[in-house]
Amino acid sequence: MLASNRTDGLIGAVSSETTELDPATMAAIRNALAAARAGRMADACATAEQALANGGDITALNAMLGMLRGKAGDTAGAIRHLELAHGERPGDLRIAANLASALAGAGDFERAMSVASAERAKGDLLIARVRGYAAQMLEQPASAIEAYEQVVSAAPDDWESWNNLGNARLALDDVEGGIAALRRSTELNPEAAPTRLNLPRAFRKAGDFAEAERLLRAMAEHFPDDTMSLIDLHDLLKDQGRPDDEVMKVLRQATDRDPNDPKLLLAAARQLALLVEIEESGEFFRKALVHDPSSSEAYIGLVNVYEYSRPDELEELVSQAERAGVEPDTVNLLRAFPLRRAKRDAEGLTIVQQLPEGFEAPRREELAGQFHERMGDYGAAFAAFTRMNEAQAANRSQPVVGAAKQCGNV
Repeated sequence: MLASNRTDGLIGAVSSETTELDPATMAAIRNALAAARAGRMADACATAEQALANGGDITALNAMLGMLRGKAGDTAGAIRHLELAHGERPGDLRIAANLASALAGAGDFERAMSVASAERAKGDLLIARVRGYAAQMLEQPASAIEAYEQVVSAAPDDWESWNNLGNARLALDDVEGGIAALRRSTELNPEAAPTRLNLPRAFRKAGDFAEAERLLRAMAEHFPDDTMSLIDLHDLLKDQGRPDDEVMKVLRQATDRDPNDPKLLLAAARQLALLVEIEESGEFFRKALVHDPSSSEAYIGLVNVYEYSRPDELEELVSQAERAGVEPDTVNLLRAFPLRRAKRDAEGLTIVQQLPEGFEAPRREELAGQFHERMGDYGAAFAAFTRMNEAQAANRSQPVVGAAKQCGNV
């Protein structure tokens, strides 16, 4: 959505209206352009600023300064100059387009929408694109659809706008229309992995899980270094309740492609625990800690592994978590495990009861239930085990990164 990086033809790019410029302004523009082409952006801006101070054309010089400062990374400066130019010539669509782009790039989507009005969008594709993007960021999918449909009608090969149109249609629950637009985007540019991912997500939303799976497997094969398609495939299989070994096969592919992603390593560790591959599960939890040393999830996973495979190391695991700066609630939960093993039930129950309600609910309630039971309070134990079962039922599946979220617009 940002302004073009080209300096050639900059005069035409800053204004859509033809005006007669005075010789001094023309000379300043030529000199500024020469400096910009040579990569001397500071000199280019200084030349234009001096021309303004000398009484040069306010609109043309501010419009050019807006472009130059935007290219130099000075977004606030670009907006300031473009607003001055826009105020002088509000009917100039090129100035309006550049201002709207700069505002959208700065995250000021409401002002971008105001400049990229529906009326202006009818006369300029860049304005229409900016309007569509800003509307989606403001969660106004109807306005986004209107803008993007204008774009693809005039530029039917604009795969990025087809992608954004598909996302906007899906936001209004037009699943069929969203799939059609996303399919068109994929056909136009099958090499754009992030946008291509939206199509199987749309089929998943439509309930066509077989087609979503087919597309994700094809994408994983087409992009041998990509992990997002495998993450989405993992989430899809997990939500369908597919066999644990089938899910693990996908995770192994993903961790082979990116062995340094803590989220993938944690997902693999959890899945291995379900397969009762305890030692390998622990290996993956420890690998996750290499890349995220204070990961609460990795430590909570390890404490469960150590209960089965390394019970004598539980206290050292607590100390390790403290040294790593793991957040206090996690450390306290870890402390309860060696206390349970040592049958220090009252002490363990006190620690567990101090944990926030809902924090790691299945494990918290299981520990509380066992402490209560061994202390003879069977009613409290029964209540805790009931809460444990409810928490486990509510958290049946844990997608890796929430694949239901759409990819960002482009």
